[in-house]
Amino acid sequence: MANIADLITLDDRQRVIPTDTAALRLAVDELRSTLDDSHIASLRQLGSGLTALGEHDEAQRVLGRALALATAGGDQRAAIAARINLGDAYRYAGDLDPARDHYAIALRQARAGVPDLVDFALQHQGKYFIDAGRPEDAAACLREALQLREAKGDPSLIKSTWDTLAMIEE
Repeated sequence: MANIADLITLDDRQRVIPTDTAALRLAVDELRSTLDDSHIASLRQLGSGLTALGEHDEAQRVLGRALALATAGGDQRAAIAARINLGDAYRYAGDLDPARDHYAIALRQARAGVPDLVDFALQHQGKYFIDAGRPEDAAACLREALQLREAKGDPSLIKSTWDTLAMIEE
């Protein structure tokens, strides 16, 4: 089975899209048919694939399940990641209020207990602010994310934040 993450890229709006729609569809269908509904990482992977395919309602359901499992199991790291993915599924569907709430909770939880996920939460909250027409708030989030990512030294994360910051200037 193909890795769903390998079949997704970012478009010029920094949103996930398929690199090969047919291959992603096949991978999503295969994962869906063999899914262990209690495996958080598989649920997140499926939800991300569905989001990239534009199947937002199902993505929200699947990612909501991942969030519920992570929360019930006390896995704060997985809960934060699932919450950010769920925020994306809402944001891509144009449902900005629930997206805003998920990103805000994820950021608060990351700051409180999983500091290495703060940049991830800030990056996605910044993207939300762009979509919500709040460029100043977006820039503040993204500048903080950039500082954290530069400290991590991951060139791909740094580039992603720079690319998102560039959207504000356009």
